[in-house]
Amino acid sequence: MEMMNPGEALMINNQLSDYEPEQEKSPLTLRTQKSSNKSLLLQSGAVAPSPLQSQRSLRSNHSIPSITSSTITPSRSSSSSLHGCQDASQYAAFRQNAVEDDLYAQIRALQSHFTLQSYQVASLQKEVVDLSKPKAKKRRANIQGEVLTAPEMSDLIQTRAAEAKRKAEAEAAAKEAKEAATRDRVLERALNVGTKIFDKSLMALKKDELKDIAFALSISQEGANKDLIARIKEKFEVESHLKTDIRFRGIFARKHRGKQVVREQQDEFENEVEAGPSGVQHMDYESS
Repeated sequence: MEMMNPGEALMINNQLSDYEPEQEKSPLTLRTQKSSNKSLLLQSGAVAPSPLQSQRSLRSNHSIPSITSSTITPSRSSSSSLHGCQDASQYAAFRQNAVEDDLYAQIRALQSHFTLQSYQVASLQKEVVDLSKPKAKKRRANIQGEVLTAPEMSDLIQTRAAEAKRKAEAEAAAKEAKEAATRDRVLERALNVGTKIFDKSLMALKKDELKDIAFALSISQEGANKDLIARIKEKFEVESHLKTDIRFRGIFARKHRGKQVVREQQDEFENEVEAGPSGVQHMDYESS
């Protein structure tokens, strides 16, 4: 038998495949056809290339990536891309949560603002009602439209609280000093009740001096200046002999000689205290 070269065998194989009908073939038909083609090639003496040789020839001409390496085993770049996607999703979730928190904070601030506005409106309504009363027509309205939120309101409250604290401390210190001065004045008034001389008219005296006279006369020290003056005059009218007392004589002295008369009265009072009864008799003898 004459041997066929490989080229003729491949040509025969292609011709056989061209004459096959174009229809879907089952796997059994394909295997039968491949086995018949293989036996025909063996009879012709041609050697069919093995699948391994075909794969090597393809690899030598073209670089085809492996399916296993590209799909099953992830490369370093694909793992980094996956990690980047996870970071991006986490960042997006974080941003969304931050936006939601900001919106909720704004809603709470608006609610607080509306609450403060409602209080302000209620205060204004009360002010209008108070001003509409007949007795409050001359009163001036005290309207302050200060409604702030968040940090501005916090700073304002802290500033006002500090000012109120300083004011309260100053008022407490002033009150304590006033009470101490009042106690000292009461003690001084009690010590000088029998020796202090009044040389001014009642209308020219201050309230504290009027209280000194009231204390010396053993009458009430309460009330305004006009009440004290009326009470002192009433006391002198009831007990007229007090007008000649050396302590109160200057109250009723003539104005143009008031100081001189008081000075003479004070000197006379001191002389009487120092001389005693003998001095009084000596003065009477000389006058006789």
